[in-house]
Amino acid sequence: MSARPAVVARVRKAGDDEASRARTGCAGDAAEDFEHLLHAALLAPHAEGPLAAQPGLAVYRNGFRRACIDALIANHPATSRLVGEDWLRSAAAEYLRHDLPTDASLLRYGEGLPDFLGGLPSTAEMPWLRAVCRLDRLWLDAHQAADAQPVHAGLLSTLPHDALGQLRLRPLPSARWAWHADAPAFAIWQAARAGAESADLAGLSWQPDGALLVRPGEAVEWHALDRAGCAFLDACADGQTLLDASARAVAADTGCAIATLIGQLLGWQALCLDPTCTHEP
Repeated sequence: MSARPAVVARVRKAGDDEASRARTGCAGDAAEDFEHLLHAALLAPHAEGPLAAQPGLAVYRNGFRRACIDALIANHPATSRLVGEDWLRSAAAEYLRHDLPTDASLLRYGEGLPDFLGGLPSTAEMPWLRAVCRLDRLWLDAHQAADAQPVHAGLLSTLPHDALGQLRLRPLPSARWAWHADAPAFAIWQAARAGAESADLAGLSWQPDGALLVRPGEAVEWHALDRAGCAFLDACADGQTLLDASARAVAADTGCAIATLIGQLLGWQALCLDPTCTHEP
C-alpha cells in the first residue's frame, strides 16, 4: 500500500495547525491556507516553511516534481526527440521553478515551455527550437479541442456567387496553424515525429514553412500550409466573410490560387460554418 496518503495526512494536519495559528481567531479557510503552505513547500528549491520538518515531505516533493517533469516530456515528444530526453529533463526541472502547474491533471502543463527553451543561452544555435516546441503545444491544443462538424464542400457549390462571397466560415475548433518565417520548423517537427534526431536534419532545405494541425475525427492530422493559407485562416478566425478572407490571403501572397486553397482546407475538413450566423446560407 502506498505511503503517500499517510504523508499527505501528516502534512495536511501540520498545515491546518499552522493556518489555525496564523488566523488568530479570524474566520479564514483552513483548506485554502493549507494548500498555499503545501504549494510553497512542494515547489521551493529547498524544503522550507512550517511544513519542512514533516516526515515524508521530501518523498512527496520529489514525487510531485518528477510527475511535473514527466508530463513536460510526454507533452513535447518532438522536442524531446530533437534535444534528447536527458537534456529536456534538466531544462524542465529549471522550468518548473519559473512556471508552476495550475491543473492537477498536468495534461496541458508547459504552455510557457517554448519561450523558456527559446530564451536559454544554450539553445542559441537551435533557432528552430521555440517554434518546434510550440508545434508540440499546438498538437495538444488540437487533440483536446471541442468537436465540431466540418462544412461539406458541396454546400459551397450550391450557393449563388454573391451569397458565397458573404459566407462566413470559421476554422474548426481543433484547427491550429502557424507560419514560420525564420526556419523550416514544421519540416523539422514532422521529421522528429517520424523518429529523426537533430543530427538527421543536416540535409533539410532551410526555408520558411507553415503548418495546419486539425482533428476532424478521432486523430490529429497535420498538413503543410503556406503563408496565404495562414492568412486566410486568420481572417476566418476574425469572423471575416469568404470574400474578405480571400483578399487577405491574396495580400499575403499575390500568387495564391484562392480556389485551390479553399478546396484544400475543405478537403482537410478544417472549416466549419460560423455558429453566430442565424440564416441559412
